Amino acid sequence: MKFMSIILSALFFAAGCASSKKEEVTPSPKLPTTLQEAVESPFRSADFKERDKYRHPMETLEFFGVKPDMKVVEITPGKGWYMEILAPYLASNGQYIGALPAEKKDNDYIGKMNKQVNDWKTAHPQVATKMEFVEFDPKSKPLAEEGSVDMVVTFRNTHNWMNSGIELDTYKAFFKA
Repeated sequence: MKFMSIILSALFFAAGCASSKKEEVTPSPKLPTTLQEAVESPFRSADFKERDKYRHPMETLEFFGVKPDMKVVEITPGKGWYMEILAPYLASNGQYIGALPAEKKDNDYIGKMNKQVNDWKTAHPQVATKMEFVEFDPKSKPLAEEGSVDMVVTFRNTHNWMNSGIELDTYKAFFKA
């Protein structure tokens, strides 16, 4: 019996010392420091990168004059196409603010878009520290404190504001911010 106790103790001890397979942790991607790195960044989805040949993000953002130390507001980021470039690019020295449309009971599309960009933010904590989302409604509240941002960008939205008759209020809010 004593011999069996010694054997079992030795087996349990050996089992406790055995190395378990370590869970492999994928390192977080490096934050981009140039606009080119941001466009090619692993923070971007393959589907979004595929559209670069049509949307020309590098040329567009260079034309706008976006710099890595700016505080930039993107109006209605939609599904996050430009957000996936701008947020990592600005994360080291600037700040990205996504101005999300207010969710409406009769418009599930807006809710889905807002959820998609929030999910992306949650999935990228090293970028999320310099990201913020605000609700934007040009008729009811200011976009940001007056003079507090370096740039406001919007892509493919003006026609929606014109159809809703809010384009003047919207652009006034941009210039105040």
